[in-house]
Amino acid sequence: MIQISVVVPTYRRPDLLKRCLQALTGQELDTSQYEILVVSDGPCFESRSCVNEMLYKSVATIRYLYLPQKAGRLPHETWDGELPPAP
Repeated sequence: MIQISVVVPTYRRPDLLKRCLQALTGQELDTSQYEILVVSDGPCFESRSCVNEMLYKSVATIRYLYLPQKAGRLPHETWDGELPPAP
């Protein structure tokens, strides 16, 4: 049962994202107890490729979500909390 959700915001930082995902998937905590949600501010092929690579190397639950276009910082009053599903 998932007890922890780790949200990793990113935008065109595949090298940092890879290091972050390697650290998260290398935890001693049982992978059934946590999930990793990578949220990209706009579609980014490199970020998606990095997540796909980690999916093949790890048994951890990793999901990739992205905004359809770069939004930058949004005031919480204007965000409806919905993200489109990854392709």
